[in-house]
Amino acid sequence: MPRLHTKLKVLNGRASVISYEREPEVFYYRELISGTTSYRTKKLKAKTLDAAQLEAVDAYSVLRLSALEEPAREQQPPRTTSSAKGIQKVIQEYLKVLQSQVQAKQISQGTLDVAESVIYKLVYQFFKQTGIVKTSDIQIDTFHKYVVWRQQTAQGRHGILKNGEGVTPLTLSKELQQIKKWVTHYLLPHKLIKAEIATDKRFIVYPKVRAEDLLANPAINPEDWNTLINYVRKEWRGKEARYVKGYWSRTMFWNWMLIAKNTGARPEELMKLRWKDVEYEDVGRFSKTAQQDRIQELMSLDIPFDEDELDELGQVSKEIAHVVLRSAKTGQPRISSCNSVYVFDRWKDFQQKWSKENGYNYEIKQDSMVWECPYNQGKTLTYSRYKQLWIEIRDVISKKLKGHVFSDEPYTIYSMRSTFIEDNLLAGKDIFLIAKAAGHDVKTLMKHYERIDPRHRSREMTEFEMGKKVRPSRRSAL
Repeated sequence: MPRLHTKLKVLNGRASVISYEREPEVFYYRELISGTTSYRTKKLKAKTLDAAQLEAVDAYSVLRLSALEEPAREQQPPRTTSSAKGIQKVIQEYLKVLQSQVQAKQISQGTLDVAESVIYKLVYQFFKQTGIVKTSDIQIDTFHKYVVWRQQTAQGRHGILKNGEGVTPLTLSKELQQIKKWVTHYLLPHKLIKAEIATDKRFIVYPKVRAEDLLANPAINPEDWNTLINYVRKEWRGKEARYVKGYWSRTMFWNWMLIAKNTGARPEELMKLRWKDVEYEDVGRFSKTAQQDRIQELMSLDIPFDEDELDELGQVSKEIAHVVLRSAKTGQPRISSCNSVYVFDRWKDFQQKWSKENGYNYEIKQDSMVWECPYNQGKTLTYSRYKQLWIEIRDVISKKLKGHVFSDEPYTIYSMRSTFIEDNLLAGKDIFLIAKAAGHDVKTLMKHYERIDPRHRSREMTEFEMGKKVRPSRRSAL
């Protein structure tokens, strides 16, 4: 096998741009075929590595669509009229439409990924196993059978989940929403399904989602948080000290965890954060003790002071960080403010010191990503790597963690976001302000995150007024 000359990961680690030593200026796009050790490759027209990186997006789209055609070569469906088109062709065309919307920036790449994971990887497999080869084969009870099929296949692959459920109602509900979108936005307008079937209320029936099903990312209680962060800081971070990059990634994740919990950012949003999106503000407070100490200090040094400006002597500095976050789904910006200036400063100092000690010419600029790898500038670790680091930490100390009082689910990388929301709700802060910082509306926040243990605010619930009650007296203004 020819030796590689260049290899650069692209598309968040999904694929690579490579060149070989025999032709270092000829670049190829390469992606691993899921479930195999083989690759799909495509020769690129680009003559430079930067250009090849940009062209990789188009190559990804071309190979993705060609992958859909591979099963079709094994079993070609019979030609049908437009009202009874082959399922294989319909799904392929639907994903092409979504791909064009991604390129036009009408939808995000993530939206396309979700549609593909449901319509192609799940629904299409269900159709093949149940003998549905044309859109005219879709009947009023087709997706009732899909729900049963999903439970059975999930149990077969992953084992039976708690309460005997192969797939949670929340997961099934999200999948059925994607199916409904496919039917409503594509099949129905193109007359590929009968209107009386697609519009019937019995066609797609969503499972009932209980409150406990929404707690997939439970908030971390204070005791468990101290256990987690102390383990990371004192033990886990130092285990890989002998590996230069391992020590960097663990130190990065330690600081990242603190910012994640204090801002409520989604992991994907925080990964993309740039230094220009972090602003400090001194919102100093007045301290009587500080005022008296400074007055005594000035008097001891025989330094005169203006008695009209005594309040200024009592001002204590308190810097906070305003963090601009951009929604991973819509790109809409919002601001979350936190008491984490020391974390940002500590991390910035570490980045500069570590880079210098290990021979990397790295300069932090306004446009630099906060969690950027000095050894791979312009890039952060992949999202899958972030999740691996979290699971690695959690699993080691899982027996020491009590978990959430209302959920048996394990903590996830999203639990730090849930913790931010729940902690602020417990503190009695304005719910509209919390929702704004979290990037939610109040209804969504209450539905998915409000799981407050009332024992934390039991004093408020049980307080009563002492002494004789005053009877209110009212009178008219006229």
